[in-house]
Amino acid sequence: SMIQVAEKRYNGKIKACRIHDLLRDLAMSEAKECKFLEILDSTNIDTSVTTRARRISVHSSLEEYMKLRHPNPHFRSMLHFSRCEESLRRDQWKSLFESLKLLRVLDLERVQTHALPKEIRELVHLRYLGLRRTGLQRLPSSIQNFCNLQTLDIRATKVSRLPIQLWNMPGLRHLYLEKTSIAGHPPVHVSVMHLQTLSTVSIYGNQWIPDLLGKLTNLRKLGIHGYFASQTEALSRCLVKLSNLQNLQLRGTELILEPTIKLLLNQPNIHKLHLSGPIEKLPDPQEIQPNLTKIILENSLLVQDIFVILGKLPNLQMLKLLINSFFGKEITCSASGFPKLHGLELSELVNLEEWRVDDGAMPSLRHLIIDHCDQLKKIPEGFQYLTALRELFLLNMPDEFEARIKGDDWYKIQHIPSIVMR
Repeated sequence: SMIQVAEKRYNGKIKACRIHDLLRDLAMSEAKECKFLEILDSTNIDTSVTTRARRISVHSSLEEYMKLRHPNPHFRSMLHFSRCEESLRRDQWKSLFESLKLLRVLDLERVQTHALPKEIRELVHLRYLGLRRTGLQRLPSSIQNFCNLQTLDIRATKVSRLPIQLWNMPGLRHLYLEKTSIAGHPPVHVSVMHLQTLSTVSIYGNQWIPDLLGKLTNLRKLGIHGYFASQTEALSRCLVKLSNLQNLQLRGTELILEPTIKLLLNQPNIHKLHLSGPIEKLPDPQEIQPNLTKIILENSLLVQDIFVILGKLPNLQMLKLLINSFFGKEITCSASGFPKLHGLELSELVNLEEWRVDDGAMPSLRHLIIDHCDQLKKIPEGFQYLTALRELFLLNMPDEFEARIKGDDWYKIQHIPSIVMR
């Protein structure tokens, strides 16, 4: 096949593809010939030919490209993929943006700048602006001039507060942040009614949850950093209004009390839930809505057997129990438990010693990771019943555990096509 599967998701669907080098070279040649795309790297950056492509991907120094290329008003997309950080002088920024006034997609990852050059405001047609790892320290209020902007990515930057003018951008759909707080009080009437992604925003600093969150009724993904118990009531009122919300991430250090957990686990439209922080107690299975397909827990410090509860969720496909999510010593997968689970990860469960798997448990499990569970003595006895399992990763496990895998416990996993130990 010309297109190969490089990586699959936990449910077996394709996550990433790759193509053969020869096919890639052919595709690049055809794309260049029809002026669709040109890739500039160390092999062709010094050519004197001016590209007429509408899309350009710079895999080397952006500064070197600017020295050797003439402005191209035809550009619609410019992507920077260099692994090295670089900086541009003010005159270089000015020259760059003056030649890109029709640009719709701009990704400047790793091109260092503390503030957005004022010339960037001329790019009024921008729909995507990527500023990851740029060292950016603040967003100017003039960001609202990008009236066509749909996606803004400022992850891994130093931007700590969002200007209130951001909420007057009617086209904005995806806002990717790095624990960024919201400055001041949002306007009474907000224009970002089409916003679908807001992640990860800090809860610290003001009352943005009661003032703003409930108005973002088209949100599909929400990530909040810094859970406060005092915000529970306001958060509860807002979540009820977010009928389109499918993916919720909540991170904090304060104890999440049982009533709050019941609220979070009983939102009918949420399919994916990521909770980071101590949890008082998980509710009974009948108090958890059945539409959940993915759950990630970390630092939950739970001692009750999580598997007994979550194993009864009929549609759960992915479960990740990460660092300190479970503090007990034993977990049990009972027969008929986890009927649709495709992926399972157990990572840094420091007290886990015993794991029991009954015949009939996890009948659909395909992908399993056990990582750094130092007290786990052996592979469960019922592993030979996991006939759907295709990939098993045993990472950073004790020498005694690995010795049993290669010896007495081999019969439990010998049916698995792919086993990785490291």
